[in-house]
This record gives sequence, structure tokens and C-alpha cells, in this order.
Amino acid sequence: MKNFYKKVPRTSRWRYFSSMLLMVLTASLGNVKAQVSAYTFSQSNGAFSSIAASGTVVAGSEATTSTTNDTSGWTVTIPFDFNFNGNNYNSVYVNSNGGATFGAVTNTGSSLISATTAYDGAISVMNRDLWGAFITSGVTTNGSNVITNVVSMQGIEVGKALNAVNGIPTGATVTAFDATAGTITMSAPATSSSSAAVVRYGSGIVYTATEGTAPNRVFVIEWKGYNDYGSAASDSNHLNFQLRLAETSNIVSAVYGPSYIFSTGSKTNQIGLRGFANSDYNNRAGTVSNPWNATNAGTSNSATVARNNTNFPASGLTFNWTPPICIAPGIVTFGIPSSSSVSLSWPALPAASSYTIYYSTTNTAPTAATVLDATNSVTVTAPASTGTIAGLNPSTQYYVWLRTNCTAPDQSVWSAKGSFVTACPAVTAPWTYTVESAANTTSAVIADCWFTNPGGTTTLYRWNVDGSGSTPSSDTGPASAYSGVRYFYTEASEGSTGSIAELYTPNVNVTALTNPSLQFYYHMYGATMGALHVDVFDGAAWTNDMLVLTGQQNTSLTDPWKLAIVDLGVLNITGDVKVRFRAVRGTDFYGDLAIDDISFMEAPSCFIPTALTVDSFTAVTATVSWTAPASVPSAGYNVYYSTVNTAPTASTVLDATNSVSSTTVSATIPGLVPNTTYYIWVASNCGTSQSTWVGPVSIYTGYCSPAPSSVDGQGIINVTFGSGTNVVNNTTAAETGNYGNYSAMVGDIPAGVASQVNITYATGYSYGTKIWIDLNNDLIFNDATELLYTGLSTSADPTTLSALITIPATTAPGTYRMRIGGTDNDAGPSSSCYTGTYGAFEDYTVNVTPPPSCLPPTGITVDAASITSTGANVNVTVSSPAPANGYTVYYSTVNTAPTSSTVLDATNSAGSTTNTVALSALTPSSTYFVWVRANCSATDLSDWVAGPSFNTLCAPVAAPYTQSFSSGSLPNCWSNVNPTSTSTNANAFWKFSGTADYGAVIANSTKPGGTFAWVDASSPYTGEHTVQLISPQIDLTGLTNPYLQFEWFKNHLDAPAGSLPSYDNNKLLVHVTTDGTTWTQIFADDTNSSVWRTVGIPLASSYVGATVRFRFTVDKDVAGNGYFYDDLLLDEISVLQNPNLATGEVVSNTKEVKVYPNPFTDVVNISDVKDLKSVSVVDMSGRMVKTIANPGRQINLSELKAGLYILKLDYKDGTVQTVKAIKK
Repeated sequence: MKNFYKKVPRTSRWRYFSSMLLMVLTASLGNVKAQVSAYTFSQSNGAFSSIAASGTVVAGSEATTSTTNDTSGWTVTIPFDFNFNGNNYNSVYVNSNGGATFGAVTNTGSSLISATTAYDGAISVMNRDLWGAFITSGVTTNGSNVITNVVSMQGIEVGKALNAVNGIPTGATVTAFDATAGTITMSAPATSSSSAAVVRYGSGIVYTATEGTAPNRVFVIEWKGYNDYGSAASDSNHLNFQLRLAETSNIVSAVYGPSYIFSTGSKTNQIGLRGFANSDYNNRAGTVSNPWNATNAGTSNSATVARNNTNFPASGLTFNWTPPICIAPGIVTFGIPSSSSVSLSWPALPAASSYTIYYSTTNTAPTAATVLDATNSVTVTAPASTGTIAGLNPSTQYYVWLRTNCTAPDQSVWSAKGSFVTACPAVTAPWTYTVESAANTTSAVIADCWFTNPGGTTTLYRWNVDGSGSTPSSDTGPASAYSGVRYFYTEASEGSTGSIAELYTPNVNVTALTNPSLQFYYHMYGATMGALHVDVFDGAAWTNDMLVLTGQQNTSLTDPWKLAIVDLGVLNITGDVKVRFRAVRGTDFYGDLAIDDISFMEAPSCFIPTALTVDSFTAVTATVSWTAPASVPSAGYNVYYSTVNTAPTASTVLDATNSVSSTTVSATIPGLVPNTTYYIWVASNCGTSQSTWVGPVSIYTGYCSPAPSSVDGQGIINVTFGSGTNVVNNTTAAETGNYGNYSAMVGDIPAGVASQVNITYATGYSYGTKIWIDLNNDLIFNDATELLYTGLSTSADPTTLSALITIPATTAPGTYRMRIGGTDNDAGPSSSCYTGTYGAFEDYTVNVTPPPSCLPPTGITVDAASITSTGANVNVTVSSPAPANGYTVYYSTVNTAPTSSTVLDATNSAGSTTNTVALSALTPSSTYFVWVRANCSATDLSDWVAGPSFNTLCAPVAAPYTQSFSSGSLPNCWSNVNPTSTSTNANAFWKFSGTADYGAVIANSTKPGGTFAWVDASSPYTGEHTVQLISPQIDLTGLTNPYLQFEWFKNHLDAPAGSLPSYDNNKLLVHVTTDGTTWTQIFADDTNSSVWRTVGIPLASSYVGATVRFRFTVDKDVAGNGYFYDDLLLDEISVLQNPNLATGEVVSNTKEVKVYPNPFTDVVNISDVKDLKSVSVVDMSGRMVKTIANPGRQINLSELKAGLYILKLDYKDGTVQTVKAIKK
């Protein structure tokens, strides 16, 4: 959204606020009291009488070393009415910076007189940046609890907490002190020594007390021990001073007590009084060379009096400010301005004999030369303190001043009291406002005597005027005005839920109308539309909610405006009325409501109903309701419906095919055609006449059609559900509009039972999935009661999501529409009528059957650890009660569910009376699909329930066996897994193509990419402990002493100096298992080498004759983190006879043997045949294909097929060499 706003002139804001009906105007400018400048200053010298011993401590004012009261303040109660600047106060706000303020606005500042903040008044006694801490210096000695050479101890007391610096221990307090000796004893010894320790403790505190008796009491506020703010001992100037407020005389006194000034620098202080604005002040001025008893009157509000260690106020110096006897009133309250008058009131003053009100349309203050007469002034005789200014012009701004007249000739100064705007004159009905004369605005400033609340703002929910078509927000508001180009609208882009915006009409005189009514057109389109309330003021009181429209009333931007009529005759108004359009914001910005062509006119003979609403509908009926008008029609209502959006007229013939009538405020329309859009109107029937038709509202007698604008891949490609004879197994491709209506397909699902719905996606992304069933057949999928499943598919392509849904057991048997929808976000579709991006939807029909007597199994899983090449275990969750005859599992390599006619035998099924069913005699390396049913008795069987599919392992290969990883991909029957990781990143798994980096580049590892397996050390590595490569099953029957041999490479020895953290060592671990569950570690190493290393591991005798699997695991996060440098490479895995234990051979890397040419065509040459006993040729499956005893230097292998082979050379001295050779 974009909104373009303009700044509102200040005068426009005043015009609104001074004209709002029933709003009491205490004019903010009207409280300017230019009075303190009239106070008389005097000074005297006397004794300072501290109240510390008898006064009351102001709560929170006592400072400590940690709570220093820097910029703090407290409200204290004055026990009598103290008049300051023309207003009475019973409290004053005292701050820690030596000042005080009156009124609701408080201030803790250090320059109260010159501050721009508007508050009722202020007194600056010693106003500057002060705090309640005292700082001195001394010497601390480690182990000693005495601070020596303390410079000063002003305000010190036993028990005061000290600051923990320069050896002063934490929590230390003062236990004794000796000012003469300059020592402070602490509660604990110093923890270190310092010759210039900064010693700080709290010394500041504020007291109050009341002296004397009424009516001549004095309220005293004393600041004791507050000091100039600073971090050094030279900054601490220990100050004591009082503010004294005298009852009756209202004299303000500042009295200065004993001070201890150490700072040689000048400290400036604001001293004096200040009124409402900083232009009204009565202060003192003096430089550091000017004695405090010889200060001058300040000539600016920032004037100060300076002090240092030689020039400061003497104890007992008193500054007095005495108010004049005749002062102007303080706060003035304005009443509601009419079009010709306004009332005022103010606090009565005892010295007044009368008051004079001066008013003018120009903001020029009266002077002594101003001639006062009946056209510009009003005199009010005391003790009255209210007055009325009459004879004013409508819609005009006036400025007001007020003066007190005491005993002649004593008068106060004129005091400005602000301004007000008189109301507009009433317009005479009949009257219509089309909004065309109002200027466009986005800042709630509306002309023509219309007013808004809030007004003059671009940041709040408000009424504006639009003349450019639609409102600034998308998908809300009208496309254009009802007539002309301009209309009123609310800007819902601002504000929050429940925010209120009010629009007030001018006063309208309806005397000429026999039966007055308010008529206007409205447009309320937007998904989060709030409400419109219409309130009426009859000159004495408001009648709220004469009309209420709630929620969206229009269906689009271009939907026609609707007419509303409010009967004003029921209020029996004979004079002026004012209407308030009160808009309430909805939950979001889609709520710009609009009104246009507002009229006050004769009411129609038959009033229209309002708030036409669709209550419910089915495929063949619809029920609508409405709100009755204030004058209920005598003959009820007519309801018209049509498949064409054309409103009925007076000439429209109503009959049984297009209308119904009702004597209540609702009606049911029968005989509708399914899957059809209908438009509905309602009109009041007053017998001899009929009101205007109201509407339309529309319905579609069918389900909404979701229409995702895009989909990943093909979307949903299969849905399978149902039981018994009605099973749906629907395979599809991408559908037009990404929605398929397969409601003609019906599947049985029993009520009250968890039933499975399998959804197969071909998207390559995880899809958040929801399943709805319209359980009340009202054509609406209700999220609260009819959303039966929410889940997330995997990102595999394809992937099947097995969803469990439970239809409520109370659901009546019959058919219901089911909708399945998925979107590429975890939460799933935002609506069953989704039209956003990347989604897929399909509809089906569910035939709900009674709950079965034999409950189908749930929680079907295949135990991954149990899967072998020929068997697997299927587990189920035991139902309650458990089936008496256990469970039967049907399995097949074809994904076709069994039926009641399927013949079960030992080749396709197995059973068990427990919750585990063992499958056997399976085909190796095959995909199997399983279904399970419960057997409650010989004849009472549950429906078949599909379980997950699984793959049997490969058949065991016979040793000797070799794997050289030369295909560039995962070898057949090997597993590449990471069981403890959630990552799908390729770096979290073994790789079989590409080249390693850094220390394992080809220049170091010598082997090209695609000829070894490897683990990339790059991210992710945190938490990646189980990057696993698992061999196929290997039958060791042919080996009497089995032996595992492999080559590996890991090198970061050539890393740049300092670039590797100490923990960067990926670890290789090797395990062996016979059952796939228990794994035994036989190797672990994290060292590095710049060459390939060959490892040989004899297997324990317990493995002789067994079938085993080997697991090669890389831990990328050995020490809590990983690093990208040390890729790990693996090659030439062989399972063979142990050369050492079998023949006395030892594995060695010292003999260098070459075969050539390589690749070869038919014949290969061996570089070293001395003592060569035999050559064995092993193919890539590990099968030995040829053995040559006592070979010569040249051997013929022409009979071999093209491919990669391992030549195993056995020498008479027991050494063994293996060489790769490629047959062309």
C-alpha cells in the first residue's frame, strides 16, 4: 500500500477541536498566564533554620552510593491551597536538581525556567545538574579497614555504604570516622592499595515540614546534602537550601543554608520563577564576581547566578517573590461554542471585584489604550466567575484575554486565554451533501462545517475525502464515488483493531420536514471490514446506534453502492440535529468503508430493511436475514432472487419462481439449482407501497473451487483411501488450474476410526497438507470443525504422505465431500478456497460407514533394523481391545491393495498374534508394499490398511570381495546414510564424484575424481557425527581368517600456518555387524598424512563363516565444531583372507610393482615377477574370475569383459600387492 499525505495547518486543527460537539474545550493556548513577571522580588539576611531534625523525609529522596538520585523527582502534598500564578495547588513536584514544578506536567530538568516544556509553573531554588552523592578522596591500604588522608566528610554517617573502587570492598559500610584525623573505618579491609582512592557515599536527602498555624502557615521543602554532579572530589560542593511557600500571602521564598564549596570553577544556577511558558519569568542574574546578595533581575529566561569556592550564598540569605494583590485568573475553561456565543469559567479570586473579558478576531493583545465596548468585551461582577460572549459571527476564530479588576484603580495585567471557533450555522432540510465541494484530503481535514475525530493526522484511523477513484489501499473500498467524483472514506491502513473514527455533519434544521429521515449511500468492501454506527444528536443528548452495519456489505470494488435510510421521526426532533458516522476498524487494512450523498429529507412511506445477510445455504436452498427498519412494514417483506445480477424494479413481476415473502426478518428460498450463482434482494412490503430493493447478496450453490496460480512439478499424482469394496486409488497428472474435482469417486471410511489417506506428491518440495470433510454438507469447509488433518510431506520426488483422519463417531452414515490441499509451506493452505501460489488440490467423496466391529490397525511401521535381503518385521499399534486372532500382513511387489477376494498364502502373507509380524522368503533388492488387517475372529476381519513400503537388502556377496568406487556413483547395494542428522545437504553424506579440496587436491591425493568415495569437510559440520557408508552383506564362508583392507587419505598438513583450529581433525571410524543392530568398532583414527594409507584389520574368529556388513563413519564434529579443510577420502575396500594368519604373509607398501599397458586390450605385463607365486583377478563385485599360478612376466586376459579389475599378486615371501587394471 502507498498513501500520500499532506501536513495539516495548525489553524485547521484548532477549527476542529474548538467545534467538536459536546467536547469541553480547555484551550491549551488559553492557559498562558503572563503573571510571574508581575511578582515583586526582595531579599533579606537571617538565620537558616533546618528542618532536618523535625521534618519528614520525602520517600525516595535519600541517596546512596548506588542510588544517587541523579535526575529524580517526587510529588509532595501542600497542606493548604497555595496560589501560584493565579491557580490554587495542593501539591508540588520536587526534583533532585534543586527545582519544583506545579501542575500535571512534571520536570526533573536542571533548567526549569528556560525549558521549552509547557507546565503550569516552576520555581528554581538552586537549579542545575545536582545529585545526592558526595565524593571525597583518601588512601586505601591492602588488608587495612581504615581509609586515611580523607579530604572531606560532609554528610557522612555511620552505616552509609561506600562505593567498591580502589580497594574499597564490595558491600563495605562506614563503621566509624574521624574528621579531625581524616580517617574512615570500613566494615571490611581493603582488597588493594590506592594513594588516590575515590570515596563516594550518599549524602543527599529532601525533607518537608509545615510551620505556623492557619491561615498563616508556611510549607518548607529542604534539600540537604545535594551536590554538584561530578566524578572527582573537586566537583563535590555540599549544598543546603530551602523552598518556603506561604499560606494566604502566597509568597515564594528561597532560603540558603550552610554550604561547603570546594570547586574553584564557576557553577551557574537558575534562580527564580517561571509561568506557563518560558516567556513568563522572574529570575535573578549574577556572575561569579557578583556577590549573591547583589544579584540583578534576569533579562532572559536563561539568566543564571554563578558561584564558586569564594562566592556563594551566605547562610540565611533569603530571596522572596511576592505576588501582586490583583492577579489575572489562571486556567480558563471554554464551553461548547455555538454559532453566535461561547461560555467561559475560571477560578474565583478573593481580591476581585469584577473581571473583564476581551475578545477579537485578531490575535493582538489589548493595552491600556484599548477602548472597551459591547462589541469586544464583557464584564462579570464578582463573586461570579463565569461569563458568556454573545453576538459572535458563525464559523469564525476568536482570541480571548481576561483581566481581574480589584479595588479601583488596581487591575491585573491582561492574560491571554487562547482562542475558539464558533460553530457553523445550521443548514435547512431538505438538504443533500454530495461531498463534491470538499477538498481531497488524506489528513482528516474536511471543510464545509464537517468535522472529524481524530482530525489533522496522517497516522491514525480517520475519515478522509477521496476524489481519485478507489481508496489508496488495494482490495478494499469502492472503485469510484456514488455520484460525482468525491466521497468520504475511512483510512484503515492506520490504527489497530477497534480504533474509532468519527465524522460529524453540520447542524441541520429539520423543522420543515414532516417525517425527517437521514439517507445516505454506503460501500463496505474489504475482507477485514469493521463496522459503521450512525448516532444522532437532537440538541440535548445523543441516541447511539440508530443504524449499525457490521462486516463486509459489498463483494467487490465495483459492486454497486447501497442505500441506507434512518428514520429520525422516532426522535420527535423539531429543531437542529447532528449526525455522527462512527466507524470501527476491523482487524487489518482491508476495511476502507465509504459514504456518499448524505441527505436529510422526508422519510419514504415504506422504510427499507438493512443488513441483508446470507445465513446458510445448501445445493438447493438458501436462508437470508435482515434488520427491520424502525417503522416495521405492515405486510412483511419480499425476497427476490435471480441468476442475473440485475436489481428488480417496480415493474418486476414476482412469482414462485423468483421470490418468496416473509412476515419475519428471515426467509428460506427453495428449489435452487446446484452449482449456480444466485443474487438476492429484499424489500419492505407496506401493503399499499413497497420500499426500495436492498441488495444484492450472492451465493454459489456449490463448493468454492481452489485455484492455485502455480504448482511445483506435477503436484498431487495419487490419492488412495477407502476400505471394503469402495477404495479410491486415483493416479493423476498436473491438473488445469491445479485443482481436480474427483467427487464422482467414492471411498468408504468408517466413523470413529483412524483411517488412512495416502497422498503422493511429485513436487520436489515439502508440501504442507490439509484434509477437510464437509460434515454438515453446507458447501463450506469449516476450519474449526471440519479440518481433520494437517501435516507435512517430505521433499522427496515423488513422496507419499500417509495421513490419518478420524471422522467423528457421531457422523451420520452417508456421503460427504472431502478436499485435500497442499502448498509449499509448512503450515499448509491458508484456506480451502486457496488462490495463492504453488499449491495442488483435489476433491473426492467419502461414504461414511458405521464404526466397524473390528477396528483396523494403526501405527503400521517396518522395523528398519530387521530388514534383510529376505525378510523384515512389520509392527502395529495394538488397539483396545486387541484382536483375538492377531494380525495378518499382505505383501507384494506391486502397489495393489488386497480385497476380500484376494487369496492369501505363504507366498504373499504372514500372521501373528502379537503386534509384530515377521515376513520371510522375500526377494533380495526388491521394493515391497504391505497392508495389515486385524483378525477379531475367524469371520470378523477389519479392513486392510496400507503400511509403508520398504526395500529388501541385496543378497550377500561372497568373499573375497573388493570395492574400488570407480563408477562415480554410490555402488549397488551400498547405503549412504546420516541417521542423526536432519540435513539434506550433500556435504552431510558421502560423495562419489567430484574432487576434494585443500589438502586433498589431486596434486596431493593423486587420484582423479570419481575413483574414490569421500566426505566433504565443508559445512554442515556442527552436530554431524554420523556420515555413514555401509557395505552390502558379505558372506565370509570362503575365508578361514577374514581380513578387512582399505585405503584412506586425510591431509591438512600443508594448510597455511595459523589457519587451522586445534580441533580440526575429522575422524574415520569402522564398525562391523552380523545382525544390523549391534555394531562393533574395529578402527578409529583422526591423524593426517600426505600420502594414501593402507589399513589391514584381521577379523575375530567369531566372524568366520558369518555374514557381515561394514560401516565407515566420518565424524565431522569431533570437538564441538568442525572445519572445512580436512576432506576424507576412502578407496580399495577389500574383504579377503588374512595374508598374515593364513600364509605368514605381511601386508607391505614397500614393493613397487607396475602393470602395463594400463588400460590393456588382451595382454598385461608385470614389472616384477621374481618370486611371484600367483595372480588372482577380482572383478568389481568382489568375485574372483581367474587365478594364474606361477605366472610369467606377461599374462593373457583376453577372455575378460571390458571393465575395472583388481590384480592380486601373491609373492613367495608372503607379501601381497594389489593393482587396478582396466580392460578396454
